[in-house]
Amino acid sequence: MRIHLQGTKRPLAVTAATAIAALGIVAPAAAAPADEDRETTAVVDTPAPETDAPAEDTTGEAPAPDETPAVVETETGDADVAPLNTNTEPVTIDILGITDFHGYIENMPFLQTQMDVIRTSNPNTLFASAGDNIGGSAFVSSIAQDVPTLDVLDAMGLDVSAVGNHEFDKGYADLRDRVLPLIDFEYLGVNVDGAPEINTPPYSIVNIDGVDVAFVGTVTETTPTIVAADGIEGLTFQDPVAKTNEVAAALKDGDDANGEADVVVSLFHEGDSVAVGMSEDVDLVFAGHTHIQNVSETVAGAPIIQAGQYGQAFGHATLTVDAEGVVTVDEAAIIELDESVTPDATIQAIVDDAIEQAEVLGAEVLAEITENAYRGTNSGSDMGANRGTESSMGNHLANAALMTVNSTAVGADFGIINPGGVRADMDQDGDGVVTYGEAYSTQPFGNTVGSIDLTGEQVYTMLEQQFQPGASRPVLRLGLSDNVTYTYNPLAADGGDIIDVWIDGVPVDRAATYTVASNTFLLGGQDGFTVFREGTNFRETGIVDLEGYVNYLIAGEADVLPLGQRSIGMQADLTAGKTGTVDLWSLTYTALEEKPTTVTLHLNGTEVGSSDINTDVTPNLDNTGSASVSFAVPGNAPADSELRIVTTFEGGAVDTDVTVPVTVAPAVVPSVGNWFYVSNDWTSTVADTEFSFGRVGDEVLVGDWDGDGDDTFAVRRGTTFYVTNELKGGDAETSFVYGRLGDEVVVGDWDGDGSDTFGVRRGNTFYLMNELKGGKAEVQFDYGRVGDEVFTGDWDNDEVDTITVRRGNTFYVNNELIGGNATISYNYGRTGDMAIAGDYDGDGYDTISVRRGNVFFINNALEGGPADLELAYGRAGDDVFVGDWDGDGVDTPAVRR
Repeated sequence: MRIHLQGTKRPLAVTAATAIAALGIVAPAAAAPADEDRETTAVVDTPAPETDAPAEDTTGEAPAPDETPAVVETETGDADVAPLNTNTEPVTIDILGITDFHGYIENMPFLQTQMDVIRTSNPNTLFASAGDNIGGSAFVSSIAQDVPTLDVLDAMGLDVSAVGNHEFDKGYADLRDRVLPLIDFEYLGVNVDGAPEINTPPYSIVNIDGVDVAFVGTVTETTPTIVAADGIEGLTFQDPVAKTNEVAAALKDGDDANGEADVVVSLFHEGDSVAVGMSEDVDLVFAGHTHIQNVSETVAGAPIIQAGQYGQAFGHATLTVDAEGVVTVDEAAIIELDESVTPDATIQAIVDDAIEQAEVLGAEVLAEITENAYRGTNSGSDMGANRGTESSMGNHLANAALMTVNSTAVGADFGIINPGGVRADMDQDGDGVVTYGEAYSTQPFGNTVGSIDLTGEQVYTMLEQQFQPGASRPVLRLGLSDNVTYTYNPLAADGGDIIDVWIDGVPVDRAATYTVASNTFLLGGQDGFTVFREGTNFRETGIVDLEGYVNYLIAGEADVLPLGQRSIGMQADLTAGKTGTVDLWSLTYTALEEKPTTVTLHLNGTEVGSSDINTDVTPNLDNTGSASVSFAVPGNAPADSELRIVTTFEGGAVDTDVTVPVTVAPAVVPSVGNWFYVSNDWTSTVADTEFSFGRVGDEVLVGDWDGDGDDTFAVRRGTTFYVTNELKGGDAETSFVYGRLGDEVVVGDWDGDGSDTFGVRRGNTFYLMNELKGGKAEVQFDYGRVGDEVFTGDWDNDEVDTITVRRGNTFYVNNELIGGNATISYNYGRTGDMAIAGDYDGDGYDTISVRRGNVFFINNALEGGPADLELAYGRAGDDVFVGDWDGDGVDTPAVRR
């Protein structure tokens, strides 16, 4: 058993200056880590809400600690030590936690002062980290091999830390042989098999005031996909939740032989949405990896504190252990960094020394700039937190990769970079110049730049692989060089089906070959971009990414920032002669860049509409900068049309200007006859009943008007409805006037009485009647948008028909006759298909099917996927209807010719 007196850590092992001298560093490139990070977890991580952290008294210097420090005992392997909770009074313990620190040591003098306020108030205070203390670090630390970070954490009294994936950036041998000997705190990776130095014993127990507090540290199971494979050879990364639960169960099973604890704290280097699976044996979780701030709970009710990144905040938990050993967490909060407090002198001295040494190497000015480039944000100011969005810095570095490869004999068609490889904004101190140190902070990993050949089909796949549903970060948005543009559907099931791609303004040929420039980490298929493993002709330039970027800056490209967006999300619902709608996303960056305010659309060379752009940030996604433009589509618009999208800044300067293909559905052709052909069977192509009803040009409607279970026809002529209750010609049995000319008619059983009646839509307002008569509407509500296609049906088998709208090929189903959000949404068929609602299998649920030509594609569920049945019936150009013509509960087809 090793005993530490709290506040009396060892003398600093080595200063930053000593480290630099000992390593013989004269330039930073060769010693940089080898790769970047990302998440591929099974659950989508949620954006961080604001936390209601209690006010902390952090003004001025922290009060002096008690003269007699509390004794803190750390168990490192004595399995026969039982829990020591023999207290007759409750014991209160404060636990402070950071995560994803990444060497941002300049924040820590202030954080130490804030923490000391808590320590002084309660000497029973512990300090822990959820990992990524080192690796991918700020220049001031990474240039000295992260020794300044280790020194700062030791001086701050860090008790224990999980390993993060970045602790493996230089390989496990570096962590084991260089890092561990430099530190006093424990590094834990209990789910890393083959690493006894960090997994044996599978916990670190601190006895504080008679209470045994066990820390169990784990790292993301995806580590092998986000670090260099040769650095972790022989290691296996287990499920961190399952491993934590296993160790926690042993610590609370009453068996002294396997170690026992009163409190179990998980240090979990993975997102809080994954940590929810912790068992009831875990009392508290400090999570990380996503760089997002959030406070939530496990399914068992234990708090999860995820304190963001870079020492910009710390987690604070207060827990009480009573005399019976019952653990109560009294507080779980996130406390923001307060730079107004007096910095801790000891920590500041270490930081100042590191800064002095780093400035020697980093002071060289590479470029002067007038505009800065930034990483993506979730709030507008938390640079780098949103890796799912397009960023000016990502595109900037993709341009640098392209220039680097094009400086060699190989050459490339376009450049890319993964968002985890962009570690800082271009001008980090905003002084108008970019220094060597700032360039190093941007790309500290030391990867070489290379190229690989992909087919056009694989280029599409590469862009599809940005969207990773189920991961902590559901999108990892590639930085793209200026000559690449693509469109995507953000409403697709995975968040981003790629529609079209252009390179140098030319559509990508799926059968052609394209050469891609990037860092070798990404070209090796990491970060989930596995398509690169299928590429050919991989070549290394031998130029380190930092060197290439420095050359790019020196060449004068620092002030040539990418204009416009490489990616544009869009959905277009256009029919000749009708009002069409184009919905757009990803029209702006998320950070401090100037943002365009207006988007204007041109269809086939003619301006057709414009809209203001909503610049509210969409966290973790690439959808920031949205607009919806509705306009009258010319009746002669061709099926293969062109849509020009132009965004402009206030004042009129152009940002994005791209032209994309769009499909315009043909104008609706009026029926050419009044003869009906009705079928009672989906397997037959022959009509069971034929008759004539109404006039050529009448609007035809289908419903069960008298509640007898059989659907029949009605026609509308002007504003007069003519209803018949039999499948035959002749005079109507009921007629009445309702609505206005130009109203869109809908049919349904709105009150569940078994009889269908009419309603009309005017704009996006529905006016419904529960009887076959004129007069004032009995139900009125707004739903959908002007231009949406409308369907009615009993979607939930409650005997009441409600409304669904289609936008593109996405259906928005509402199970109530009210406005608001859809109950269900899904994609089915293609934009331009004829969609028809009905109960095709007689189970009481209406669903949506489509007709293409004269073929019906029947779907018996409100979901996408292949059709359940295909049937050709009638001719392409017939008016088409479905109804339960014979009362058997199954809707079947009819056509009018």
